[in-house]
Amino acid sequence: MSISIENQNVKADVSIKPDCIQIEFSEDPSYVRSDSVLLDMLQCSIGVVFQNSYHHIGDLPKNMIKKDIEALVQARLLGKGEGGRAIELHAPIKFVQKTAA
Repeated sequence: MSISIENQNVKADVSIKPDCIQIEFSEDPSYVRSDSVLLDMLQCSIGVVFQNSYHHIGDLPKNMIKKDIEALVQARLLGKGEGGRAIELHAPIKFVQKTAA
């Protein structure tokens, strides 16, 4: 399976909790169904794989503690469904490193 890169940024609120990364998709709850969350520790960026495509969410906080982030294994994905019903799913966190071409 190949993953294509989308140029579209996904709007989401990211917060670091003691046991997971929490991502809330307030504009488009479809992304709650993402297959995985990708963290690039060198670039301090975060994205999701949704429908076999990579979608960039944004930058990780600069004041985060790298070893605490690297110990996390899952992300909590949140959104609001039809009628305002809360949706909460989980996805594995995968760490990637971008290399210069």
